[in-house]
This record gives sequence, C-alpha cells and structure tokens, in this order.
Amino acid sequence: MNSMKEYLLKNFEQAFVLLVLLSVVGIYYLAPFKLAFLNFFFIPILMAGYYLGLRYAVLGAFLCIVMVCTYAAYDSTPFMYVPEKEHIYLQLSLWGGFLILSGALVGKLYENLDIRIKASEVLNLAYQQSQTELETANTELKHYTENLESMVEEKTRNLSESKQIVEQLKARVEEVLHTSMDPVVAQMLIEKRLRNEKKHIAVLVSDLHHFTPYVEGKQPESVIQELNRYLKDMSGFMDSYSAHLDKYTGDGYMLEFGMPIDYKYHSLQAVVCGIRMMEFMRSSAYPWKMRLGITSGDAVVGMIGGHRKTYTVMGNCANTASRLESLCTPGSLLIDEETYKRTSTFIEAKVFHIDDVNRKDRDNDIESVIHSLMQQSTRKPEDIDLLVLLGNKLMQYGDSDQAKSYFLKAMRLHPELKEAKIGFAEASMQTKNDLIQLKGRTSGFILYEVIGLRDFLVSSAIPEEIRHKFGRIIQQSNIPSELVWPAEIISGQLGHAARTTLLAYALADRMNIGASDRQALVTAGFLHNCGHQIVSHSVLTKATALTREDILAIQRHPEESVRIMLRHGYDDRATLECVLHHHQTPTNNGYPSRKSNKPISKIARILSIAEVYEALTENRPWRDRWNPESALEEMHIDVANGRFDGEIFEAFEKMIISGLNPTS
Repeated sequence: MNSMKEYLLKNFEQAFVLLVLLSVVGIYYLAPFKLAFLNFFFIPILMAGYYLGLRYAVLGAFLCIVMVCTYAAYDSTPFMYVPEKEHIYLQLSLWGGFLILSGALVGKLYENLDIRIKASEVLNLAYQQSQTELETANTELKHYTENLESMVEEKTRNLSESKQIVEQLKARVEEVLHTSMDPVVAQMLIEKRLRNEKKHIAVLVSDLHHFTPYVEGKQPESVIQELNRYLKDMSGFMDSYSAHLDKYTGDGYMLEFGMPIDYKYHSLQAVVCGIRMMEFMRSSAYPWKMRLGITSGDAVVGMIGGHRKTYTVMGNCANTASRLESLCTPGSLLIDEETYKRTSTFIEAKVFHIDDVNRKDRDNDIESVIHSLMQQSTRKPEDIDLLVLLGNKLMQYGDSDQAKSYFLKAMRLHPELKEAKIGFAEASMQTKNDLIQLKGRTSGFILYEVIGLRDFLVSSAIPEEIRHKFGRIIQQSNIPSELVWPAEIISGQLGHAARTTLLAYALADRMNIGASDRQALVTAGFLHNCGHQIVSHSVLTKATALTREDILAIQRHPEESVRIMLRHGYDDRATLECVLHHHQTPTNNGYPSRKSNKPISKIARILSIAEVYEALTENRPWRDRWNPESALEEMHIDVANGRFDGEIFEAFEKMIISGLNPTS
C-alpha cells in the first residue's frame, strides 16, 4: 500500500493525465447526464493543485476544458438537456471558469502552505540543533560546575607560577642592571623615564698616583683583588652623596652629581664626597695617594651610544675635570671657579698656582693666620679692619681672588676706605695673573685647591665662649659623617646638626643635666634630621609656600630618623625618644602625634629650642639668616603660643645674650 502511494506521488503527472482522459471518455460514453458529471473534473484539478502546484493545476484545468469542448463540438446532443444550444456553451464556460479558478486557488494555497511547511521544517531543524547544542552546553556546564573549584585552583596555581617566573626574570634583569649601572638610573630606565637633556652638573675625576709602577711585577689576581677592595671603600662615599658612577678608568673613575636626580647642591655633594674620600685615603693603609679634580657646568646627559648605550655626560666640564685631576699634586683636590662659587660658604680653599705642582714646602704659618682671621671674620662680619687685614694676608699667600672678595666686603661697608680700594685693585690685577690655561680651553680661569670643610661651629650667632668650652666634645663625637651630612647637603643646611648639638649641649650643661642625658643629647642632636632623606629634595629646598602634602612629608622625618638610628645600632631609649619628640610641644601638640599624656623629656625640649634658634640664625635656601636678637624675639612669640618650654627658653636666652654681649 505504501509502495503504491509513493509510486503515485512520484508519477502523479502521468496518473493525472490518464485520470483526466479516462474521466472524459467515461463521462462521454457512460454518463447519461453529461453536464452534471462535468463537476467530477474538480476532483483531479484540486488534486493537481495540491500535489503539483498552481501551474500544473491551471494547465490541467485548461486541458479538461479543451477536451470537453472538443467532444461537445463533435456531438452536442448528449449535453443538450436545455432547450437552446447557446445555453450549453454558456454552461460550459461557467464550468470551465470555475474549474480554472478552483485549480488556481488550490495551487496558490498549496504553494503558500508549502513555503510555510518548509519554513517550519527549517525552524524545526534549527530548534532540534539548538536543543542538541543546549543539551551539550548543559552537559558541559554541569561538568564545569562539578570541576570549577579544581579548575580555579589550577588556574590560580598556573597564574602564580607565571607571576613567579616573571618576577624572577624581572629580578634577574634588575640585578644585572643594578650591578652594571647606577640603581637609580636602572630603575628610571625600567620605568622609561630617562631622556636626553641639558643639565647643570658637577663632575669628579679620580686617579691614584704611581699606581702603575706599584702593580708592576704583581700577580694580576692580587692586583684585581686589591683594586676591588679600594673601589668598594670608595663606593660607600659615592652612594652616600648620590654620585652617579659613569665609568672606571683603570685605577680611577668618573662621577657625576646632579644626574639623574636634579639635586640643587650637587657641587657641594661632589666636593664633600671628594673631601671624605681624601680623608679616608690619608687614614687608610693603602700605599697610594689620590688625586681629584672637580668641575661644575652645563652638559648634555642621557643614554648615549649605538646599539649599546650607556648613561653618560657630554660637555666641557667632564674634560676639564680630567685636566684638573692631572694637574693635582698627589693627595690634593682641585676645583674650578664655578664649583668654588657654589661651595665657598662651606669649604676652605686657596687659589692654585701652576708652580704648586712641584712645590713641596708650604707656608704653614700664614695658612694658620688666615684660618684664624677667617674664623674671626665669621663672628664679626662687619669688622672693616679685620676684612682688610684678611685680604692683605690672602694676597701675601697668593689667593688674590678670595682676597678680592674680602676687600669688596670692606668697600661695601666703607666705600671711601683707601686701603680697601688699593687692595681690591691690586687683587684684581693679580687675579689675571692667576689664570691657568688648560688644553682645549680658549680662555684661562682660576683653580682652587680645597683644604677642607670650614669649622661648622664658628658662627656669629653662637657665643665664642660656648665653642671654646664645648667645641672639642662635639668635634670628637663618633657619629659617622655619612649619617648626617648627605641629608644636610640636599637641603643646603650643612653644619646644622653640629651647631644645634653644640647649643643644646651647652644649655644642658647650664641646666645641670646629667652626663648620660647629655651624651644622649649629643647623639640625638647629630641624628635628629637624618630622616630627611625620605623627603623630596625639591620640598626641602622649596622657596614658595609648602603644600599640605609637603608638610605631611616633612612631618614623617622624626619616625624615619628613629628607624635609621635603630638600623645602625643606636638603641638608647632616651636618645630615640629625644629624636622622635623634638618637634612636640609641652602641651602635647606638634608631630608625630602622641597618644600618651606623659610629658616629653627635658632633653627633647632643649633640642627643640636649640634647633629652631640655629635654623633662624643661619642661611636657608628660601631666606637669609636672622640676627640673634631678631631670632630670640621671634621665639618669644613661640613661647607665648606654647611651642617651647618657657623655663628652658629663659635659660637659653640668658646663655646666648650673656655670651654674645659679655659686658652688658
């Protein structure tokens, strides 16, 4: 049965034609009422419309009409159950029209239905496919949910391992960079913050005198070992004073200061670093003598080179520093005029003459006289006779440029002073003779040989009696300079700790403070500001008003000072509390904030007064010094506002006034 149905559907066109022919023949020969049986043709036409569509239904209807009309034309008698023949044709026309219309409508309906059926089949197929995908996704989701925790752990472990590998690679790269270049430069290079730029810097070039003859005949490994030990000792000073090690030159090296970080007092950093290196070499067992040359000037700095680059400097100051080093007598330090102008407040130096290279005997007597006169001039800056005398002694010694500055000071105080005018003119003429010509330089310039740092305890605001009585105690303190000076240099306050400590110790002695507390006060006085190293140098030297962020940064330095002290073995409780609370007030204000209502120690209150007085009476990057009377008047206001202990300040004021004016 099914096979017959499939056959008929497959060959429906032939079956339709055969059915129509048989129907026509049967109706014509067998049916008595021809017109009535013509309605039978609607059956095949409707079937054609359903199975074959619009086109074949219309063609089938047309074929049926043609055949019936042909029979009717051949013999119209069987069709004549109406009186007139014309009615027969009208009947046939109506029948044929409805037959065609029926086939067309059914065919059109079939086609629309077929389109919708096919669309439904496509949608059904898509639905089945989506259902299959959904079932697959549900299965995967169920599996994923069941294994989510283990997968998360695995992913976390993989990420942790990847991160660890990256960190190890990064650490190796940084280790390589840090061992081959300045750590600050390496960090800036990693962060892509290095660029070529023009800066004012200081350059230090070092060399060891007679190093080559010394190593002749020695085994290379012993030479390298000894040289590495020497360079390791020098690297401690380089790090302390923020030097950038440009390169090693055999037994020497070239350093730059003020790069990559723009420290304002880079020339002073270079000179103090050189002085400390010289002092170390003089006290060490090394069989060599050091020669140092330092210059200051503009230069281009940055990553320079082809495929392999190095962070270095290009400029005359680097070449000139090398020339100065070659002119040095063994064990001496030469600086140029620019460096001297930037550091003269803090160092003692004399004009260098070219014949000093071979001169072995020094006029020690006149040097000591000049040194004494300079100290007196610091205490009495307006003593005209002393200024003229000092200028003449410097002329006698050969330091005409420095002599000229003292004659000029005297002329400003007394414009009509004849001795000052004559001395200034002679010094100006002699200065021209002091000019030294260096290879590669078109004009001569004055060089200075650095003698050492000035005595920080000499100040017009500190009574001379205090310095004579307690100065040796302060100078013999065993506090390492590298814990104190680097932070002071960055802020332009070199000597602040020494002067503050001297004043605080003298006040403690005047108030009969015990020996152990006085010793704690000495240590605290030198180290109370060592925590400044965490404060940006731009904040410490800022000439404009400080922002809230700047103030908060500065207020963190006492705690940092305590951390540094503990790291270096200073664990005395009284000393640490003095440093931590020297910015606290008797009313428990100030910084850092305290939860305890316990009063701060007496030595902390003493240190607070001494520090403020020293800060007011010395030059700072943002202002000039105040005279002692004005400073004490200003501090009276602070006493009234509760900043200082009134009793301690009264003792301090009496000490200063009686020391500066012993006859009053």
